[in-house]
Amino acid sequence: MTNAAAALDPFSGPADLRYRLDVIALDVAGLVAAAGGWLYHRVATGWDVTVAVPTRHDLRPLQILGVRTVDLETELGAPAGQRAGQCLAVVAEAIVTDARIRRRVELALRRSLTEVVVWGDSWPMDRRLTRVRHLPTPAGRAFKTQALLAARLNVGADTPVTGPELFRSDQKRSVTTASDLEPVH
Repeated sequence: MTNAAAALDPFSGPADLRYRLDVIALDVAGLVAAAGGWLYHRVATGWDVTVAVPTRHDLRPLQILGVRTVDLETELGAPAGQRAGQCLAVVAEAIVTDARIRRRVELALRRSLTEVVVWGDSWPMDRRLTRVRHLPTPAGRAFKTQALLAARLNVGADTPVTGPELFRSDQKRSVTTASDLEPVH
């Protein structure tokens, strides 16, 4: 790539100048099913997306989506808040089962520049969050389908992945980028 082309490529810039999405998940298959299209979309639009997940899981589905992975225990052992991203996404179950994760979510909720996104059946904290959704693009649906197949979830290669991905979010107005998550009315 020439220097001129590199200057125009949004993916070639310094990592600390790119938007960052940090994800905490307890299992790969559940994450892909709940948010695979959204994760792919964030990667495709130039975000640095890092998923912290237990090491015993097959990481191929996440590699298909283009995200970077780290070991959950290692990540939780690091000091929280050294370099906050623009978004923290967490499965609701993890907030209930692990006090370290709950503390990270509480810290992010207090930060004015970190949007908190949660997926799962319930919201286990007192703070009110807005119900939001992501509508995967055709490319997002295609990558999510391949990731679901790699996760060995019950989806056929010819079965389309349709419908929105549903979350809860604090949708901070001070976040420096427009959210690709829209409120559900």
